[in-house]
Amino acid sequence: MTLIETATNILDLAAIGAASAITILMRGGRPIEVTASNDWALESLLQERGAEEAFRVRRLGSQVLVEGRSRTSSCRLTRTVAPQSTGFPATRLLSA
Repeated sequence: MTLIETATNILDLAAIGAASAITILMRGGRPIEVTASNDWALESLLQERGAEEAFRVRRLGSQVLVEGRSRTSSCRLTRTVAPQSTGFPATRLLSA
């Protein structure tokens, strides 16, 4: 799966959740790490944590933003969504 395809899947899931900010690290073949967002640059997280891809998900009012970064690519996706009060569907993300 490409970086943009993964970011699109994350955006689809984030659009139905209510998490205000999370960071997702993917390390091919190892468990996905989902944490409360931090202010580290995604490039720094790739190097420091040994991840192949890093994503930051933020909800700002009715906007959901997903920023993605790999060692060779980056992307930024946004979507306007209706306000929701349910939690981020992490189990769906992890099983995708």
